[in-house]
Amino acid sequence: MKDKPIVLYHIQWSGVFLSLFIGALFLAWHLLTMTDYLYSSVYNCVGIGENVATFGPQNVVRPHFELTNKQEHIRLFSNIVTAVHNDGAGLEKLTYHTPDGQVLGKFLTDAEIVHLQDVAHLVNVANALGSSALAVALLLLALLWWKNSKPPSLLRYNLRGLLVLLMLVGVILLAGSEKVFYQFHIWLFPEGHQWFFLYQESLMSMFMKAPDLFAYIAVEILIAAIVLYIGILIVINYLWSRPIDQSE
Repeated sequence: MKDKPIVLYHIQWSGVFLSLFIGALFLAWHLLTMTDYLYSSVYNCVGIGENVATFGPQNVVRPHFELTNKQEHIRLFSNIVTAVHNDGAGLEKLTYHTPDGQVLGKFLTDAEIVHLQDVAHLVNVANALGSSALAVALLLLALLWWKNSKPPSLLRYNLRGLLVLLMLVGVILLAGSEKVFYQFHIWLFPEGHQWFFLYQESLMSMFMKAPDLFAYIAVEILIAAIVLYIGILIVINYLWSRPIDQSE
């Protein structure tokens, strides 16, 4: 029976760390949303301008996109980010323009609008999950504070978590990040809804250089989440003066 409190103690603190990390991912995602995922900063690294110059002339569905410039691409990406975080509102109204403001045409096809509305639904689900994780973390912390339950070794616990994270990244790389990316699309999006778009047929896919841009965004979110998570751990360590001695 003496082991039961220790087991419960580890379950509770493991729950804190897991929910806090999920919450940190959630907060990092929303912070980066405010910057449009640094699209303008990684634009050249991803090679978006070259991608548009190459495939723009080949697109007969939405022609002349090669006449647009980086500022127009930044504007369009920002509008899409805003729309998918607002239930897809305004997607059908997006148009693309020359640098002097001439309207070249409607930006998204019907299939792309449906896909981005599906993305908007997933965003709503992710918001609910992220908010729930933060709520669970705060409730557990309040309970543990009330019980005067000091945290275990933050370094030891989180090195284990880091090892699990590295193993997960390793599995993704071994499986092929692009294959994993496409498999998640199969799992997450409704059957019969198009989610794969060729550059020659889709301005959306072309000016995001999918899936390359999404790899950059994933790394951005992970790095920002780790920084936030470490900051939260520092606060916890400050509030709970010292780790508990498990041998007592």
